[in-house]
Amino acid sequence: MERQHGAPFLFVPGAFGSSHRRDSDVKGPEAMTRVVAAVNDALSRLRPALFGPIASFKRPFTCQYRRFDEALEAARVSRWCRKWLGDKTAESLERTYAEVRKAMADKRGKTFETVLHVIRLGEVAIMGIPGEMFARLGLDIRRRSPFRNTIVVGLANDEIGYIPDRKGLVDDGYQTWFCGHSQLEPGVGEAMVEAALAMLEEAHSGPPSAEARIEPLALNDALPLQRFYNALPARSRRLFRPIGWNQSYADCVRVCGDCAAGKRFDIVLRAGANIVGWAFLNGMDKDTPSLGIGIADAWCGKGYGKQLMDRLIREAKARGKKAITLIHVRENEAAANLYRKCGFQVTGERTGGDGNAYWEMKLTL
Repeated sequence: MERQHGAPFLFVPGAFGSSHRRDSDVKGPEAMTRVVAAVNDALSRLRPALFGPIASFKRPFTCQYRRFDEALEAARVSRWCRKWLGDKTAESLERTYAEVRKAMADKRGKTFETVLHVIRLGEVAIMGIPGEMFARLGLDIRRRSPFRNTIVVGLANDEIGYIPDRKGLVDDGYQTWFCGHSQLEPGVGEAMVEAALAMLEEAHSGPPSAEARIEPLALNDALPLQRFYNALPARSRRLFRPIGWNQSYADCVRVCGDCAAGKRFDIVLRAGANIVGWAFLNGMDKDTPSLGIGIADAWCGKGYGKQLMDRLIREAKARGKKAITLIHVRENEAAANLYRKCGFQVTGERTGGDGNAYWEMKLTL
């Protein structure tokens, strides 16, 4: 890759603890050819990344050694080895693991400390995990991360062995036998996911804030608006997407410009330097503008939705508007309850081009 492109390449392990294949026939040159082809295909479709803040910080994480029953653990090892290996090899491994368990027996239930590491490069987050995390846990981090692009890197800063999820421990396999390479109590993997997500949230939005403030959308808010919109998780974006599934920077520049020009009225919920909510009235040149509102998941349920709605309604009345309309996905009951609380009534229904069923609502002023 470096010879082809004249640039340094860094390959890092992901969440790969549960991804071993015993039956793969793709090895050596063929494996390398496939990797190079896949990377070149991705490079051909690259677009410039967004500029943004750079941050890097570590947090300690406390692990617990697994508590195990010697007889049950010995049976697990024997069952797997006798199934997949010859008797001679199985007997040797059974003795080896029995000796390891004996040496580590006094650690059962005790704790030890490792470290998690997050790096933010603009809109890309790199989450450093100190071992071989099972793929299901890594995918959970990526799915729930506030960043659209999250890279999980295993064996970062430490090597605590395999990090299985609860299901992986039940499924069995040598990655889960208690020993130096698999020593964690059930649930540690899931707890590590939650700790990693808290760090990603801090890298994305700054240290947790107890309060947010409502402010007008500013002309220079295009980039934080784009970050807010594109960081919404998939379900939230399915329920709130006034400018499509993703917002480009140009879209956000246009929104800020139209707001400054009086074509629309936009307000944001701001926590620190970050936008965590956005509400607007579009079509301010009409007697009946349309309303939209969206709030980052971490800030829902705190009463900010009602505050944003009240601010929009007051503005519409002050400008002499006759009514406000909106549409929302029917399954979004939380939004429907908020709109009804603010006086909106259902006036119709439709099926969108996305296949979702929508309610049409209106508030007469």
